[in-house]
Amino acid sequence: MADYKFIADEKEMEWFFTHVLDNLDGDPYHSYLMCIATRAKKLTEEERKYYGISGSDGVMMREEIIKPRGKDKVWSFPFFKQHIVRYECHDEGMLTKTGLPYPQKSLSVMIYAEPTDERKVGNFILNYGLQIQKELSDAAIKGSQEGINVQMEKLANIGNKLKSCHAENTDKRFVHFDFDVRKDLADEEIAFTEAADVIRGAINNFFGKGSAFIIRTKGGFHVLVKTSALSKGAAYLCDLSQDERNAMFGSDVKRIGKNPILAFISIVENNYSYTFEDEDKVKEQKFVPLPGSLMYDSFVPYITNKEDFE
Repeated sequence: MADYKFIADEKEMEWFFTHVLDNLDGDPYHSYLMCIATRAKKLTEEERKYYGISGSDGVMMREEIIKPRGKDKVWSFPFFKQHIVRYECHDEGMLTKTGLPYPQKSLSVMIYAEPTDERKVGNFILNYGLQIQKELSDAAIKGSQEGINVQMEKLANIGNKLKSCHAENTDKRFVHFDFDVRKDLADEEIAFTEAADVIRGAINNFFGKGSAFIIRTKGGFHVLVKTSALSKGAAYLCDLSQDERNAMFGSDVKRIGKNPILAFISIVENNYSYTFEDEDKVKEQKFVPLPGSLMYDSFVPYITNKEDFE
């Protein structure tokens, strides 16, 4: 038996807290959502059977709602860090469905990079409860015990809904891109270094210096582009002549049009396409591995372009 370990680089974690997250000092209305994520794909087939974790499992658990503290709504890094410290519990504090501790090499700390508006959450839960009440009444009128049971179960689990809906009621700060490096290049550090340079160059040229955060992870990069920078990307496209757009985007020029999100992906892939997995790059959700935390027991995510914010 052992304790879990998640805090690996406090300076990196504090940089993320200071530069990426909103300063919520004195703010009574906003919060951040953090959780532990477990990935079955990090385990061998034998380990999955032993721990009772199916191959499709990608579980978010131990959600923490991080809000400014006290009457004065104080927002500070020590207060933020204590939520990660809570995850560093005895391994019997996080058990699989077979009663065994989750192996550390399957776990990572994830944070939703955009702040939740608690007023939206309150309104969402109120409407959700009213909808349950309506469907419960309908089921009772129809004499459907099965329908009543379904709605009563929803009501019993409304606390879980309260936490999960935090990711659905955020203020839009970023567009989230996920560039996964090909698995056969996973041990080639030069591939990651060159990819980071290409992504950073595309960001600075297209959206402007200091407009995005590049988070290096064990398998690739999460890129958070500020929504406020999208207009600069659109203006960049508008300033190009048709010949310049044709040269830059080739056969994709018509599909891309003047969409800055599609253009950014194309610019990165045209320069370095052979490095990345062929999959969707834009992620609707904004969960990212927490920089400075221990990821899958073997890697510490970090921001690769800090110098763009100096």
